[in-house]
Amino acid sequence: MSSRRVVVTALGAVSPLGTDLKSTWEGVTQGRSGGAKIAGFDASNFSCQIAAEVKNFDPSLYVSTKEMKRYDRFSLFALAAADEAWKRAGIAEGVYEPSKMGCILGVGIGGLPVLEANHAELIAEGPRKISPVLIPAMISNLAPGNIAIQYNLQGVNFVITS
Repeated sequence: MSSRRVVVTALGAVSPLGTDLKSTWEGVTQGRSGGAKIAGFDASNFSCQIAAEVKNFDPSLYVSTKEMKRYDRFSLFALAAADEAWKRAGIAEGVYEPSKMGCILGVGIGGLPVLEANHAELIAEGPRKISPVLIPAMISNLAPGNIAIQYNLQGVNFVITS
Protein backbone atom coordinates (compact mmCIF):
# COMPACT_ATOMS: atom_id res chain seq x y z
CA MET A 1 0.00 0.00 0.00
CA SER A 2 1.28 3.45 -0.91
CA SER A 3 2.11 5.99 1.78
CA ARG A 4 1.70 9.00 -0.52
CA ARG A 5 -0.51 11.73 0.85
CA VAL A 6 -2.76 14.32 -0.71
CA VAL A 7 -3.37 17.55 1.14
CA VAL A 8 -6.32 19.82 0.40
CA THR A 9 -5.28 23.26 1.63
CA ALA A 10 -8.29 25.32 0.57
CA LEU A 11 -11.42 25.39 -1.54
CA GLY A 12 -12.86 27.74 -4.13
CA ALA A 13 -16.29 27.74 -5.73
CA VAL A 14 -18.28 29.19 -8.60
CA SER A 15 -21.84 27.93 -8.59
CA PRO A 16 -25.46 28.89 -9.24
CA LEU A 17 -25.60 29.84 -5.54
CA GLY A 18 -22.69 32.27 -5.71
CA THR A 19 -19.39 33.12 -7.33
CA ASP A 20 -17.32 32.28 -4.27
CA LEU A 21 -17.16 29.66 -1.53
CA LYS A 22 -18.81 31.83 1.15
CA SER A 23 -21.94 32.66 -0.84
CA THR A 24 -22.18 29.12 -2.21
CA TRP A 25 -21.93 27.60 1.26
CA GLU A 26 -24.48 30.07 2.67
CA GLY A 27 -26.88 29.07 -0.10
CA VAL A 28 -26.38 25.38 0.63
CA THR A 29 -26.83 25.73 4.39
CA GLN A 30 -29.90 27.96 3.96
CA GLY A 31 -31.45 25.45 1.56
CA ARG A 32 -31.61 27.92 -1.32
CA SER A 33 -31.95 26.70 -4.87
CA GLY A 34 -29.72 27.98 -7.63
CA GLY A 35 -32.44 27.30 -10.16
CA ALA A 36 -34.35 30.13 -11.82
CA LYS A 37 -35.86 31.15 -15.16
CA ILE A 38 -33.20 30.80 -17.85
CA ALA A 39 -31.51 34.14 -18.51
CA GLY A 40 -28.35 33.09 -20.37
CA PHE A 41 -30.11 32.58 -23.71
CA ASP A 42 -33.57 32.72 -25.26
CA ALA A 43 -35.21 29.52 -24.03
CA SER A 44 -38.74 30.44 -25.14
CA ASN A 45 -38.89 27.53 -27.60
CA PHE A 46 -37.85 24.99 -24.99
CA SER A 47 -40.32 23.10 -22.81
CA CYS A 48 -38.05 23.68 -19.80
CA GLN A 49 -37.56 27.31 -18.80
CA ILE A 50 -35.60 26.65 -15.58
CA ALA A 51 -31.85 26.10 -15.14
CA ALA A 52 -29.20 26.47 -12.48
CA GLU A 53 -27.05 29.13 -14.15
CA VAL A 54 -24.10 30.96 -12.64
CA LYS A 55 -25.17 34.57 -12.19
CA ASN A 56 -23.21 37.81 -11.73
CA PHE A 57 -19.90 36.27 -12.78
CA ASP A 58 -17.23 38.78 -13.81
CA PRO A 59 -14.38 37.03 -15.66
CA SER A 60 -12.39 40.27 -15.87
CA LEU A 61 -11.51 39.74 -12.20
CA TYR A 62 -9.41 36.74 -13.26
CA VAL A 63 -8.21 37.28 -16.83
CA SER A 64 -7.71 40.20 -19.20
CA THR A 65 -10.30 41.06 -21.82
CA LYS A 66 -7.91 39.78 -24.50
CA GLU A 67 -7.47 36.45 -22.68
CA MET A 68 -11.24 36.01 -22.26
CA LYS A 69 -11.51 35.27 -25.99
CA ARG A 70 -9.30 32.19 -25.53
CA TYR A 71 -11.50 30.57 -22.87
CA ASP A 72 -14.95 29.08 -22.77
CA ARG A 73 -17.06 30.06 -19.76
CA PHE A 74 -16.48 26.75 -17.94
CA SER A 75 -12.73 27.35 -18.05
CA LEU A 76 -13.19 30.86 -16.66
CA PHE A 77 -15.22 29.38 -13.79
CA ALA A 78 -12.36 26.95 -13.11
CA LEU A 79 -9.80 29.78 -13.07
CA ALA A 80 -11.98 31.81 -10.70
CA ALA A 81 -12.47 28.92 -8.27
CA ALA A 82 -8.75 28.13 -8.41
CA ASP A 83 -7.92 31.78 -7.73
CA GLU A 84 -10.10 31.74 -4.63
CA ALA A 85 -8.64 28.45 -3.39
CA TRP A 86 -5.09 29.66 -4.02
CA LYS A 87 -5.66 32.86 -2.06
CA ARG A 88 -7.40 31.03 0.78
CA ALA A 89 -4.51 28.56 1.00
CA GLY A 90 -2.06 31.43 1.50
CA ILE A 91 0.63 29.82 -0.61
CA ALA A 92 3.27 32.39 -1.48
CA GLU A 93 5.11 32.27 -4.79
CA GLY A 94 8.38 30.38 -4.58
CA VAL A 95 7.62 28.56 -1.32
CA TYR A 96 6.45 25.34 -2.93
CA GLU A 97 8.00 22.77 -5.21
CA PRO A 98 6.10 23.03 -8.54
CA SER A 99 6.76 19.40 -9.45
CA LYS A 100 4.91 18.29 -6.30
CA MET A 101 1.79 20.34 -6.97
CA GLY A 102 -0.82 19.66 -9.60
CA CYS A 103 -4.43 20.12 -10.54
CA ILE A 104 -7.19 17.55 -10.90
CA LEU A 105 -10.51 19.06 -11.93
CA GLY A 106 -13.93 17.49 -12.38
CA VAL A 107 -15.87 18.69 -15.42
CA GLY A 108 -19.08 17.17 -16.78
CA ILE A 109 -18.68 18.82 -20.18
CA GLY A 110 -17.22 22.09 -21.24
CA GLY A 111 -16.94 24.25 -24.28
CA LEU A 112 -20.42 23.86 -25.73
CA PRO A 113 -21.00 27.61 -26.29
CA VAL A 114 -17.73 27.99 -28.21
CA LEU A 115 -18.45 24.84 -30.21
CA GLU A 116 -21.96 26.07 -31.01
CA ALA A 117 -20.71 29.51 -32.10
CA ASN A 118 -18.05 27.99 -34.35
CA HIS A 119 -20.54 25.56 -35.87
CA ALA A 120 -22.81 28.50 -36.75
CA GLU A 121 -19.82 30.26 -38.36
CA LEU A 122 -18.96 27.10 -40.30
CA ILE A 123 -22.49 26.80 -41.68
CA ALA A 124 -22.84 30.52 -42.45
CA GLU A 125 -19.35 31.43 -43.69
CA GLY A 126 -17.42 28.21 -44.31
CA PRO A 127 -14.41 26.52 -42.71
CA ARG A 128 -12.11 29.55 -42.89
CA LYS A 129 -14.30 31.26 -40.25
CA ILE A 130 -13.66 28.61 -37.61
CA SER A 131 -11.61 30.08 -34.80
CA PRO A 132 -8.03 28.83 -34.47
CA VAL A 133 -8.65 28.56 -30.71
CA LEU A 134 -11.75 26.37 -31.08
CA ILE A 135 -10.15 23.19 -29.74
CA PRO A 136 -8.10 24.86 -26.98
CA ALA A 137 -11.17 26.78 -25.84
CA MET A 138 -13.51 23.81 -25.65
CA ILE A 139 -11.62 20.72 -24.51
CA SER A 140 -12.29 20.00 -20.85
CA ASN A 141 -8.70 19.14 -19.95
CA LEU A 142 -7.62 22.68 -20.76
CA ALA A 143 -9.30 24.03 -17.61
CA PRO A 144 -6.85 22.27 -15.25
CA GLY A 145 -4.10 23.00 -17.78
CA ASN A 146 -4.82 26.72 -17.56
CA ILE A 147 -4.82 26.52 -13.77
CA ALA A 148 -1.47 24.72 -13.87
CA ILE A 149 -0.03 27.40 -16.14
CA GLN A 150 -1.38 30.18 -13.91
CA TYR A 151 0.23 28.76 -10.74
CA ASN A 152 3.24 26.91 -12.21
CA LEU A 153 1.93 23.52 -11.11
CA GLN A 154 4.17 20.93 -12.72
CA GLY A 155 2.85 17.82 -11.03
CA VAL A 156 -0.11 15.65 -11.99
CA ASN A 157 -2.63 17.44 -14.17
CA PHE A 158 -5.82 16.00 -15.58
CA VAL A 159 -9.56 16.30 -15.75
CA ILE A 160 -12.10 13.80 -14.50
CA THR A 161 -15.14 13.68 -16.76
CA SER A 162 -18.05 11.35 -16.27
